[in-house]
Amino acid sequence: MPVSFSDVQLAFEFVSSGGMGENEAYLDRQSGKIYWHSEFGDNDEELPDDIDDEKYISIPDKRALDLGKPLVLDFAREFLPDDYDEVRHIFSRRGAYRRYKDLLVRRTALERWYDFSNKSEEAALREWCAENGIEVRHIFSRRGHAVAIYQRPRRKCGYAGIRPAPFSRGIRRSQQLLG
Repeated sequence: MPVSFSDVQLAFEFVSSGGMGENEAYLDRQSGKIYWHSEFGDNDEELPDDIDDEKYISIPDKRALDLGKPLVLDFAREFLPDDYDEVRHIFSRRGAYRRYKDLLVRRTALERWYDFSNKSEEAALREWCAENGIEVRHIFSRRGHAVAIYQRPRRKCGYAGIRPAPFSRGIRRSQQLLG
């Protein structure tokens, strides 16, 4: 069952937003439904009793996909080579991201960092989906109509097909969150 890539991205951001184990999201491989759970706040729905079954897969966080310090160092190596040692030093102590952001502002590289980070996260999440056999669909608006594009897992390129599709609850939710 195909799952909306934007829904997977939202779940990934949710899981990554909390501390270790605070937020969890699970994808039901059969239905494509994502179950959300947080140690804090209200949980609208309970996790299924069989959540440990193989039909569910836990959505990873940034650390699980090596998108923390390794990503920062990759960016510094590519875009701030003269500051690479300083970036390494920044990340040897607490409060690293605040000091790193200050450095990016001084070097006028903050927007470049956000672009690099977003593209890297999307690529890593797509790769994770492919490695786990998760078929994703992408929904774009085209002249007032929603168009769903399906991408089969474990394929380097190409789409399985294009067909009109109604906006899903996840897309409306995405639009609300993005403003």
